Amino acid sequence: MRKTAFASQLRSAHARSIVVACALFVTSRVAAQDAGATSSAHFADAGVGGDAGDYTVALGDLRARVDELAVRRALSATPAALPVSASVAHLTVVHENRMGATFRLAQITYVLDGRRIFDVSDPGDALAQRAEIPIFDGGIAPGEHTLSVSLIFRGAGRGLFSYLQRYRFRSRATPYRFTATAGRHMRLRVSSSERPGATVPLEQRPMIRFTQQLEPR
Repeated sequence: MRKTAFASQLRSAHARSIVVACALFVTSRVAAQDAGATSSAHFADAGVGGDAGDYTVALGDLRARVDELAVRRALSATPAALPVSASVAHLTVVHENRMGATFRLAQITYVLDGRRIFDVSDPGDALAQRAEIPIFDGGIAPGEHTLSVSLIFRGAGRGLFSYLQRYRFRSRATPYRFTATAGRHMRLRVSSSERPGATVPLEQRPMIRFTQQLEPR
């Protein structure tokens, strides 16, 4: 009995030490990488009581917070662009997520003229919860350009449809070509939505559409 109780206490203490170490690591990492961002991780009674199962849950929550912070930082990053002026074209690209509940946006990649300007992977739901995602806003050289888009969705479902969570769906658009004019503002809206029709297979439902608007001088 004493040996069993001692072993249980040892496992609990080990679990507590792992959680505390992870909390300290994440806190220092956040402070060093993002002085403007705040992250609060609360560990109620971390030094008293509890068992290994409680700390497993805490570690899972901590991992989710780190993933969410990484996605927020990636979304706020600004790709390299030319300063907007009369001699260059102004380009704004926005992604619209119009997918239904069956598809959760997990990865989004944009490539402009062979250069990756946006690439974010999300193991959680930060991307899926955004109806609009700013992709690019800045100056580009006048002339012909090509924009490529690749998306990955996670299946989502409950009950009888929980098996969908094991599936991943990729959607790639035909490269979109457009002409940028010096001193003009080109707005591109790229929307991901589902093809209508009950007989359309799941893997063929995600589709990508481009809409462009050239603002007057």
